[in-house]
Amino acid sequence: MRIGVLLFFLSFCLQSSLQARMIEFRHEISSDHSVEVLWQELAQAMNDSEGSWLWPSSSSVSGEGLNHNGFIEVTYQFGLGNPTYRYRLSVDTSRYVFSYLAEDRDHPFTGGATITLIPNGEGSLLIWDGLYDAEGSSFISRLVFRQFEKSFFRELRKNLK
Repeated sequence: MRIGVLLFFLSFCLQSSLQARMIEFRHEISSDHSVEVLWQELAQAMNDSEGSWLWPSSSSVSGEGLNHNGFIEVTYQFGLGNPTYRYRLSVDTSRYVFSYLAEDRDHPFTGGATITLIPNGEGSLLIWDGLYDAEGSSFISRLVFRQFEKSFFRELRKNLK
């Protein structure tokens, strides 16, 4: 009986540890803009986000646009510091899908996200689905990410209306 309880406890601790390590996020945002219009605007944002009405002001992007195997650099506006990280893109223009993967060794997490645009009546649906492994990162890094996520997607939702 004691061994069973001990194994259950160890299993629970391991599961909790893995969950705390992983940062998952998914945002679905409806827009009145067509898939084609949003795709062009995302391409602009991946080249120079300051020239884009879509991109939230909590970060800025410069890069090669939506080019397969291209790179972007994102500078995050945290107030205490503005770190810049590099991401590699994987793009499927025919399906209006692209993914980014953290490339920078200084990035606090490993992983990335996939952005998908789906026609939705006269408009579209943007799905931003991400997963980061935060192993070795500090609690503060994970907390800053969650605060950034709230701010970024709140502004993105507003910009997409």
